Parts: sequence; C-alpha cells; structure tokens
Amino acid sequence: DDGFRFDSTVTKGGWFHTQDLVRIDGKALEFVGRTDRRVKVLGELVDLEALEKKAQCLPGVAVDQFVIIPIPDERQGFALVGVLADSDREMRHELKNRFNSMVAGFERLKDLIGIDRIPRTALGKVNRAALKVLLEAQSVDS
Repeated sequence: DDGFRFDSTVTKGGWFHTQDLVRIDGKALEFVGRTDRRVKVLGELVDLEALEKKAQCLPGVAVDQFVIIPIPDERQGFALVGVLADSDREMRHELKNRFNSMVAGFERLKDLIGIDRIPRTALGKVNRAALKVLLEAQSVDS
C-alpha cells in the first residue's frame, strides 16, 4: 500500500489535530491563526513564549517588560520583533545582540523596539491588539 496513513497516536476519532485556527469558506479551509503562540519562521515552528522566557533571563529584562511580536514577512513567514518597555536605544541594541547570540538563527529578533509601557488587559495579560496598534502608530510616526 503506497497511501499515507496517520499514526493513531496523533489522531483523535480519525481526525488529525493541530493548533491551527481555520475558517470554512465553501469547501475550502482558510488559515486564520493558531491557538498557541507559535509561528513559522523560515519553515521552523517557533514558540514565542519560550523565547520570551529566555530573554527575561538576561540582565535588564524584567518579566513584565518584554514581549515578542510576530510580524508577517514575505520571505521568512514571520519576522520576530521584540518590544521592551522603559529602555533606551543603547540598552536595546546590547540586549538584542546578546539575545540573538544565544538563540538559533531563525529565532533571532529582527528588531527590538522601545515603548513607554506594555499595554495590559484588566486581568494583567499583554493586550496584543493594543500593542499592535501602538507599534503601527509608532512606525507611521518615525
């Protein structure tokens, strides 16, 4: 038999389960995003939370002051941009270099942007939608 079969350990009730979110459009599935914080960079699945934890181990990076945002990139799939609150340009340059030296090439930050504070929800979680708007406004201003 030349056909492909799913290993029963990765299927549930005959269905292959992923963390992908899709929308049904007629008979087609349109990829919308993921339920976790993983993105594809140069074909590799990158866990943004794990990278944030690595960065937060560096001196000068407080746990609640650093976030990695995936930015769509035509060549890479996504480019990774770090956001660091309450920091100066020299500090960000040094931290970006230090971080990039300790991760794989596809996990490196394209940029490390400074903002006054990371926007949060009422429950204290990072408000990624507000952060995206802030970053877009900042890029228009510069």
